[in-house]
Amino acid sequence: MSMAMESKGLGVSHALPMVESPFAELKAKMAKFTLRFDAFVASGREKILRERTEFAKGIAEDRETYKNLTKQLEHFKTKQEEAHSAIEKERLEKAEAESSIAQFSTKERSMRDSLALFQRQIADTESAISKRRAILAAERARFAKQKNKDEPEVAFFEEQLGLRIDRLTRRGEDQIRIVFNAVNERDPEREYWILLDLSKQDYEVSDSNPNIPPQDMDRYVALLNETRNLRMFLVKVRGWFKRYAAANP
Repeated sequence: MSMAMESKGLGVSHALPMVESPFAELKAKMAKFTLRFDAFVASGREKILRERTEFAKGIAEDRETYKNLTKQLEHFKTKQEEAHSAIEKERLEKAEAESSIAQFSTKERSMRDSLALFQRQIADTESAISKRRAILAAERARFAKQKNKDEPEVAFFEEQLGLRIDRLTRRGEDQIRIVFNAVNERDPEREYWILLDLSKQDYEVSDSNPNIPPQDMDRYVALLNETRNLRMFLVKVRGWFKRYAAANP
């Protein structure tokens, strides 16, 4: 009976239509989704890791760039400070050079003014020297002419009146000592003399023995310079000495 029932039951099952289960389809879709999701997650994870690596690398590069830029900035700051120092030094040197140039210019102007003054003084001195030379040349010519006139008279006095002329030349001086003899009748050998200065334009008597009073000597010398007559001058001086000898035996 049981066998009959089983045979009957199998027959029924084979006779019923087969119904597809939606769970299997859903399971297949879920499996596909899971595969796609896992692939998406893996791809996203890989992308995130790659981006993280690249970001870290970029951060490291940025840090290195920042470090290099900082060093360059410090270098440029140092160079800028050095440039500022150099500019300031050049400014000070320029100011000092301009000050030196101004001082040199002032000194140059002063030296030019001094040179112009010296040149004028030299020109004035040369002019004065030329005039003095001309005067001295004229005086030498006059003295030479007067000497030619005086020599015969002096020779006459030396021969006839016992007169002697001694020339005394010292530095800056040109004098003659005119010595008179035979003045004192009681002592003919006694000498009476005067010192006649020839170094200047006008004659001067610097000394005499015995001493002729200034009022008399000044009058005799003034007459000599006015007339240039040496003979008359010697006559007057000899006359004074004779009067003195007579009054002082």
